[in-house]
Amino acid sequence: MILISHRGNTNGSVPDLENSVPYIEKAIYESFNVEIDLWMIDNMLFLGHDSPTNKIQYSWLKSNITKLWIHCKNIDVM
Repeated sequence: MILISHRGNTNGSVPDLENSVPYIEKAIYESFNVEIDLWMIDNMLFLGHDSPTNKIQYSWLKSNITKLWIHCKNIDVM
């Protein structure tokens, strides 16, 4: 069975922490896969639900790819 965390949430919604690297890594550490909201703006990657909020590096995305379920939030990220 695969348990999938929504934006890093593992026990209810915490909007201030959702789609942040530490929150996602905590969920992965707790054996969850994580659905993330991914944006690309000016060739930079961001996490965020309603807007690109938390900048991330491609290397972080690549190193966690087997645990991530990616919701592409804009056409550029595809």
